[in-house]
Amino acid sequence: MRLEELQRQIEEGSLTIRKMTAAERKRYPPVPVKVKAKRYGR
Repeated sequence: MRLEELQRQIEEGSLTIRKMTAAERKRYPPVPVKVKAKRYGR
């Protein structure tokens, strides 16, 4: 549902996606991905 809404906004031009600037990248560094433990026996 949310993805469809974003896609619609992009297509109609009310939402634009752009690359982050160097200043934005410095201010908002990437969040490390947490590795989920594998669960066996289920």
